[in-house]
Amino acid sequence: MEKKSTFLTILLFFITSSAFSSFDKAIIGDFEPDWFSVTNLDKSGIEFLNSRSVGYLKKSDGRCTGFLISEDIVMTNHHCIENATLATSAKMIFNVIEGTTRNDWEKSTYECKTFIGNNDLLDYSLIRCDGKPGKKYGHLTLSETDADEFDEVYLIHQNCDYKTNKRCYRQKVISRGFLDPHPKHKKEHNFNHTADTLSGSSGAPIIGPTKNTVIGIHYNGYYENQNRDLGRGVINSAMKMNLIVKDIREKFPEIIDEISID
Repeated sequence: MEKKSTFLTILLFFITSSAFSSFDKAIIGDFEPDWFSVTNLDKSGIEFLNSRSVGYLKKSDGRCTGFLISEDIVMTNHHCIENATLATSAKMIFNVIEGTTRNDWEKSTYECKTFIGNNDLLDYSLIRCDGKPGKKYGHLTLSETDADEFDEVYLIHQNCDYKTNKRCYRQKVISRGFLDPHPKHKKEHNFNHTADTLSGSSGAPIIGPTKNTVIGIHYNGYYENQNRDLGRGVINSAMKMNLIVKDIREKFPEIIDEISID
């Protein structure tokens, strides 16, 4: 796969202004998103097994992506679940994938009403689900290694290119990309990446393929003003998981033994 560090060259074909704006998420550079259905992955491979722990987070004011970090704890973004009141409407659906029906979705739905806590600065939130879905779908391992030490990444999220096809449904897909030194909104607690996303990908795990552990949680993207309607942008951003793990150890020590950390 050609490294997406060349995406700016491609993007210049589509833009006439250089003013940046914040956006929920962005498809980087190319007109067509690079993601594909997880059903195309090797069913015995680690990427497919990791994808099983990721789901469609349904809530009263919209949708996000979330992922299991224990048998029953889901991590997503703070801006997805901002408080305990919003958590009362939260449900995780794990089988919204290509080729499934609403009946399949209902069978893989778990209520996740218990609010554990969150952190606005690091943009993560923790909720607990009924029924221990992790026993069926597994859970991901969180990394304490600084994301800056990685290069290639992949991201599993619930989405489709609804910007060009409003009738598509938000199935589980995988995007591949790279960490990128793009300076836009780069701070100590986050990193930029080139894996394609759109709004609804919030809360998706960024996974480093070396150990297949979660090195970040996707939360934002940036676009050129005139490309907003198409969701085409220049960079996406994620919060560093090693800092989130540190925060969980300090603020929620009662759950730390339930979580897999490397």
